[in-house]
Amino acid sequence: MSYHEMHDTNIIFYDNDIIILCKNFTEESCIVTFTSRAVDNEKPPSPFGQKILHDQNCSYICVVSLKNHWWQVRNFDQAMKAVKTYIDRIGYRRTTVYGVSMGGVGAVLSSRILKPDEGIIFSAQYDIGPDVVPWDNRWHDDARKLNISFEKNILQSSVDTEFIYIYDMFNLDRRHYLLFSEFLNVKPLALPCSGHEVFTTMKEAGIAGTVARHLLLTTDALESRAAWVRNLYRNSRRKSAIYWRNLANLAARRNKIALLDHALEEIARLGWSDVVSLHTLGLLHLTKKSDPVRAESFYDRCIEIKPDHPAAWRGKSKCRQARNDLDASVELAIAALARNPGSADLGRVLIEAAHRSRNRLTLADAAHHYRVMHPQAQKEDFIVCHVPDDIWEGYDEIQRQAFAATLKAIRERRPRRYSQLYQSLRAANPSSIVEVGIFDGEQARQMIKSVAPASARTRPLTYYGFDLFEDMDARIFEKEFSKYPLSEREIREKLAPLDADIRLYRGDTKVTLPVFVAALSAEGKSVDFAFIDGGHSEETIASDWANIATVLDRHSIVIFDDYYHQIPSDLKDVGCNQIIDQLVDDPAYDVEILPIRDQFQKDNGMLEIALAKVRLAR
Repeated sequence: MSYHEMHDTNIIFYDNDIIILCKNFTEESCIVTFTSRAVDNEKPPSPFGQKILHDQNCSYICVVSLKNHWWQVRNFDQAMKAVKTYIDRIGYRRTTVYGVSMGGVGAVLSSRILKPDEGIIFSAQYDIGPDVVPWDNRWHDDARKLNISFEKNILQSSVDTEFIYIYDMFNLDRRHYLLFSEFLNVKPLALPCSGHEVFTTMKEAGIAGTVARHLLLTTDALESRAAWVRNLYRNSRRKSAIYWRNLANLAARRNKIALLDHALEEIARLGWSDVVSLHTLGLLHLTKKSDPVRAESFYDRCIEIKPDHPAAWRGKSKCRQARNDLDASVELAIAALARNPGSADLGRVLIEAAHRSRNRLTLADAAHHYRVMHPQAQKEDFIVCHVPDDIWEGYDEIQRQAFAATLKAIRERRPRRYSQLYQSLRAANPSSIVEVGIFDGEQARQMIKSVAPASARTRPLTYYGFDLFEDMDARIFEKEFSKYPLSEREIREKLAPLDADIRLYRGDTKVTLPVFVAALSAEGKSVDFAFIDGGHSEETIASDWANIATVLDRHSIVIFDDYYHQIPSDLKDVGCNQIIDQLVDDPAYDVEILPIRDQFQKDNGMLEIALAKVRLAR
């Protein structure tokens, strides 16, 4: 935490899990705040509510979690005793605890020691564990990873403290409120369609600061403060896209189609370029409007904005299942799991996709990965239904590590667009890879490693690599917008240790590819997977495609690099745009521009590059 965020505060407690800052202005009242769950668990959140309290000269104590531990750490009581000692020493006449979600949990738990006069909590969880709240799986993964349940500690909270619990009555948080209300002195403030992130919805509506000041700084009775906030929210909520998203979801669940259409119109009016809105639109079009093609377009836009958004990849996988494109469904489920390998939900999505497509190699990878992450997996009804008993046999550690390494490569690859090669290869597990344009061999190396190891395959893998190697010269370099590749010998030495039959072809692909495809055709073979990234001139790319196209079958996948969005003037005659735009209109092929775009700032503007995927029409 940087010093400029501390506002000249004092530190009253600090260890590896919690830091507590304090600032005293007057002895009239003190607000004790608790941070929420951080999206990035590696980056500690800023002290919750600090700025607004500091600006209002209100004394405060900010309890900051240095990781997402949900306050289930052995030193929490010690930290709260330090806070209590400080409060008693100053002699504050009124003390309020304050937090949102995980922060609300901290506020409730602290009341056992702090004995505050009141608490303001938004969407706090009674518990997050599957044993206590099986109906709320939003944080089950956290509970499993941390091996925590906090029901026992919650039950010891102060029954004398008066709490306001702010929540959306159409959200699962209502059930948490009902559990709290059985033993706490808690008053409800229900704000319809505000969602779990009530405070964020208020920010969008432009009332968050006003609400916080009224709840924390006025001395009216809690019921009066709650009524005032409820009225303000009712008059302001239509300014928030989150409100309309939640209303759309509610209308979809209750099959209120006219209300759903109205909510979607309002989302469009407010602008829905944010990831969450796009994801909601995708889900609603997939489920209620039964339009998987339209739904997938929203998920694609999610990925353009945030390539590592696992829910968007999950949504794309479900769209392809709905379109009966089961092979692609597996690939996209791998992409989702790669972004969050520990997720039980994403693990099940991949298992279901592999099961439906009868992809035994991926089903084995997914099942064994799931069992490592969740040791009781084989006892789950879902696993018993989707994973045959023989899948658990004969699977070795080499295979498991190779799958984990591929997930890591998909997640960490830069430039990002190339990660889509690896997820496609892992799903297809081809017996042949053709790469046109090898350069330094790194792409070849990772593509080969992305295929399942030899012990898991029924056929050996053959890699065919094409490049000019030593034949590259300055004229070709300029004409083709190329890179100078390593020598043929250097590439051969780099790829030799890999688990594949390496075959390299040196020379102009207008010459070498026709010879290659003729020999392959004579043997009655086809190309399973091809990556075209050699010469960048339209003439060369068209020639490469014309040759590769003659040795494809219905399982083949061809991926082109260098599909340009908004082509700069200096790239007018290069890239695959011309051939891809022609193939889009050809009924013999299925063509898609893959959603991840890499952006590069050039002298004449921003260059956006994507990959294009071509298959024979299903």
